[in-house]
Amino acid sequence: MRKFRSPIFAVLFVIVAAAFVFVCSYNIFFSLHMDVKNDSDLNVVWRNENGVEIDIESFSQLSAIVSENGYSLFHTAEEDYDDVYIAFKNSFADTDIFVNQNKVYSTNEHSYPPEKSLFSIDGASPKFYFTGIGDIVKGDVIRIDVKLICDSELCGIRNVILGSSGKIINTVFRSDLLGIVLCIALFCMGIILIMFYFAFRKAVFLHGVHYAGAFAVLSSVYSISGSISLSSLEIVGADSLYIIRGLAYVTMFMPLILFFMENTKFRVSDRILQVASVIQAVVIAVVYILGISGAANIYRTRIIADISMLVQFLLILVVLIFDFNKKNEKRSTDFTFIAIYLIFLGVIAAQFVFGSGSSIPILFVFSCLFFIISVLVMSMFSFSKAFELSNEAEKMGKIAFTDGLTGVGNTAAFKKKLNHLEVVKVNYKSIGIVQFDINNLKTINDTLGHEMGDKLIIDGSAMINKCFGGIGSVYRTGGDEFVAVVCCENAFKLCNEAILKFEMAIDEYNSDDSHRFLLQIAYGAEFYNSEFSDQYLTLREVQKLADKKMYENKNELKEIAKREGLEVIRSEYKNNGIV
Repeated sequence: MRKFRSPIFAVLFVIVAAAFVFVCSYNIFFSLHMDVKNDSDLNVVWRNENGVEIDIESFSQLSAIVSENGYSLFHTAEEDYDDVYIAFKNSFADTDIFVNQNKVYSTNEHSYPPEKSLFSIDGASPKFYFTGIGDIVKGDVIRIDVKLICDSELCGIRNVILGSSGKIINTVFRSDLLGIVLCIALFCMGIILIMFYFAFRKAVFLHGVHYAGAFAVLSSVYSISGSISLSSLEIVGADSLYIIRGLAYVTMFMPLILFFMENTKFRVSDRILQVASVIQAVVIAVVYILGISGAANIYRTRIIADISMLVQFLLILVVLIFDFNKKNEKRSTDFTFIAIYLIFLGVIAAQFVFGSGSSIPILFVFSCLFFIISVLVMSMFSFSKAFELSNEAEKMGKIAFTDGLTGVGNTAAFKKKLNHLEVVKVNYKSIGIVQFDINNLKTINDTLGHEMGDKLIIDGSAMINKCFGGIGSVYRTGGDEFVAVVCCENAFKLCNEAILKFEMAIDEYNSDDSHRFLLQIAYGAEFYNSEFSDQYLTLREVQKLADKKMYENKNELKEIAKREGLEVIRSEYKNNGIV
């Protein structure tokens, strides 16, 4: 993995922040007051009985005209229109549509008492209606009578569109397009965060990021379930949509609390968040009990969930500030974490204050998306740091088990290898251990100096590693002592072939007059075989037998050198290398 540097993190953060500002600006200046009359064929202006123009998307204006749990809206056609359609979203209300005095459509939601069910939906769930009302001539009055089933300010009709069927369909889907894209993105980011956690949970400093991922998934489900487009397509029944929306709303903050609980380090912080989690559990229990008993439906318990959400958000903010102040060593990531949460909380507050022109709470979805992306980026940043430290530790580990002069394994590495093989040796048919000893080190050190003595060790090690490194592992176990370990089914054959190559390589080395000294390396090989009587030998005993053979070979080399009059140091390089 490429090293993750802080400028990249800063750039990613700036990109996310810039996108965040752009979408918020778009929402506030364009979406919040979406003028549906520009998206339909009719120039639609709705008025009350006194002829005063009414914004039907405004809760305050609608509540002002409500009388006896109902209200009426009027529109006078300014031109002739053929084949007019009307679309609207109805929430817990009976709605009748009249052209002049003729009723052309009725929702008929409450002709019969509602059936008892697990969630006891005792009012009409929010549903999108789309119907034709015929031809309209100039001067015709379209009247919509709305009878409210409950006294919530959210009851009634919204998103009323008049015009041709094509224009209405285009308007409905275009009004939700940005929100749907954001919801899908939020859902996917939540899944990615969950997968990231289970893949790298031991390498990130933000603990429990899967809880943040679960929050993203639930919040995306909550947000998209209120979409007009989804209601109009009737992918699932409207009742089922609202049940899903209600349950997602009251449950999605539990994983958020658990996420922050995982990342606090003080007992008081944990205790506060534990209280918050209990509050969340109580809210869920209340919603279910009220629904099952028939005392109320999920829609009417929304105020409880709203209060619970506010308490939870404030508690989390208090905990984060408390946790930050208690830390002796404050890191920039701690401050960034709080800043991200404040932005997240601020945008959610803006959503409740300003609302949205779309049936999907775009500001809320984008704030959640911003929060999840930030958590993912911070987790990836911590993972890259952990990966970097892991690489450094691996390098340090290699250094700890590597001989600095020759680059082969050192004594510690050999002991580790031998201890491991002792446990698993029965899995190998044969194991070969070859002991080496480089002769004449003291003589060369005293005559040519330690630099040439080091060259003797380096050249001898390279010779051993060249012949035995390809079939096994080579270790330096002393000043001039080396050992090769070969583990395979035909270790005996491979070792003998390597020994022949080794002897030929030494002869070739000594035939080169440019070398100042004669290279003599004694060796001794011994084998463990799991199928013969030596299967009961320990590898230490095998090494001792190889060492014994090596000393026998060492004495033989000395006898040969004495008999043939071989000089350890070539004549022209005696007297410390000065001719």
